[in-house]
Amino acid sequence: MRASLNGPSKMTSYEVIVYTGDKSGAGTDSKVYITLFGNHGKQTEKIHLKNSNNKDPFERNQTDIFHVQGDYIGELIKLRVEHDNTGRSSGWFLDRIVVTDLNNPTTKYIAICNKWLAKDEGDRQISRELILNKQTSEIKRNNQYKITVFTGKKTGAGTDADVFIALYGNLAETGAIKLESKKNSFESGKWLAKDEDDKEIARFLFPKKTVTNNQYKITVFTGKKTGAGTDADVFITLYGNLAETGAIKLESKKNSFEAGKKDEFTIECPNIGEINKILIAHNNKGLAPGWFLDQILIEDVNAHHIYEFPCNRWLAKDEDDKEISRFLFPKKTIDHEKEPTAGVSYNITVYTGDKKNAGTDARVYIVMHGKNSSSSQIFLCDGKFEKNSVDKFTTDASSDLSPLTALDIGHDNSGVGPAWYLDKVCLDCLRICNLSKSLVQD
Repeated sequence: MRASLNGPSKMTSYEVIVYTGDKSGAGTDSKVYITLFGNHGKQTEKIHLKNSNNKDPFERNQTDIFHVQGDYIGELIKLRVEHDNTGRSSGWFLDRIVVTDLNNPTTKYIAICNKWLAKDEGDRQISRELILNKQTSEIKRNNQYKITVFTGKKTGAGTDADVFIALYGNLAETGAIKLESKKNSFESGKWLAKDEDDKEIARFLFPKKTVTNNQYKITVFTGKKTGAGTDADVFITLYGNLAETGAIKLESKKNSFEAGKKDEFTIECPNIGEINKILIAHNNKGLAPGWFLDQILIEDVNAHHIYEFPCNRWLAKDEDDKEISRFLFPKKTIDHEKEPTAGVSYNITVYTGDKKNAGTDARVYIVMHGKNSSSSQIFLCDGKFEKNSVDKFTTDASSDLSPLTALDIGHDNSGVGPAWYLDKVCLDCLRICNLSKSLVQD
């Protein structure tokens, strides 16, 4: 086999464990293939899963183990699983797949599917791309955890679905673990149901004695190209210097990810520290799954810090490089570690007028001018500037600008309704400071 990129490739052995679901007709007689994707843009060739530990592979409620050779492509991020739709019973209900690079057996990669790959079931797809979640464990130091789950007493509280749990510690996380027993009823003090409460079927839970959850506001900007919007399900994974979130589906009640549109989501999860990259992906479902992503802004609400992740590329099977997932990295900012620069803190108060359609969806910025110098563009937090509203911000600027002589305010004309009726802007000088703070929204 050869890697998808040119040049010599290093080979490795992978263990692939395939779990077929426990549904009527779940097994398949088709030939099954996987393709593995790494974090440096490389991928293996399509690998035929044959020579299982079972005589008849992919039977209902069966676990099949395969050992295959493939190109070494670094840390795994996703896989594509598919079958050729041959045989008398071609439809297949796949539960999950676990992949291990046998040269690094302490790290496993888990892909949850829990869907049909069938022409006559579900969405009638026989190929799926699944995100791989990394699970690291030290083989010589296994810990045993006893998990007791209490299901509520409400009518219909029980579930027949497969239930998974992930434990997050200060040293590592377990990855998704399927809770298998004769009972399938679980509850977290709230519904986990698509038709109850907030419609979520996954929740982060926190110990009573600690409050370590962070809130992140995610703003997604879809590009303005023809066909830029997507009907697919979109997922994001945040990677920090302390932890990572795992794949999170970005859902809202409105029609999201339309061309030229801005969509906002808020998630709560354990603090992951300083965000150094994200993985954005979709599942290629729907009539128009291709997506042109402009950029993503992530605000760490607790730390009052905003990260900007430019993309400006397609995530589409028929555009660009045909990829539907991408790692994005934050824009680099100027580092002031050596000598803290003297500065001045300002309160900025923005008044939006009381006229019809006065508010804006665009990104608003200011430029401050002094007698001898000017600041760069300072973007104010998104999601504000509604009709007849007052929005307050605090920012630091170089003391070279003081006293201020002029202020420019503008926007980037993005979003569905970019036009804006501005009433006035007020700036108040607060104090002398060191330039070490980001823009803070009051």
